[in-house]
Amino acid sequence: MKSQINMFETIAVIIIFIFLLGIGFVIYASVHQSNLEKAISKDRAMRAQKVAERAFYLPELDCSFRGIRAPGACLEKLKVDALAQVNNNPSAMVSYYPLFGYARIKIYQIFPRESTGYSRVIYDNTPPGEQIVSRTPVLLLNPVRGPSAYAFGIMEVTSTYAS
Repeated sequence: MKSQINMFETIAVIIIFIFLLGIGFVIYASVHQSNLEKAISKDRAMRAQKVAERAFYLPELDCSFRGIRAPGACLEKLKVDALAQVNNNPSAMVSYYPLFGYARIKIYQIFPRESTGYSRVIYDNTPPGEQIVSRTPVLLLNPVRGPSAYAFGIMEVTSTYAS
């Protein structure tokens, strides 16, 4: 009889130990999953920022007047218009995929307001999925009006990731 009680005590201790071990594993897994989700989110934000930087420093959009690069970081409206037309062609857009991946790059003017509302999409390859939007202020130069015809705009880069 005493040995049966001893055996039941041993089994009870083993069951409690396994139960506590299971609870510990569940807590560890949830903490690890939370940390992993934070790391993935941070990585996606970093990649979205890199896409925005690549778009901002494209030589195709570089500001220049009579061959001289304008001071500061700006984009030339005529070049933005030309790149938007080129990227309407899907075969031409393929050459920008290694730079931008799954993203949408839109440039729009916010000051001074024009009656037409200047807005151009220079790259659009966005499948469904989680989207991260990055907005960067830019100067927009209209070289037709002269070297000092600047406007204030926003470059909006929407990076898409499969969910």
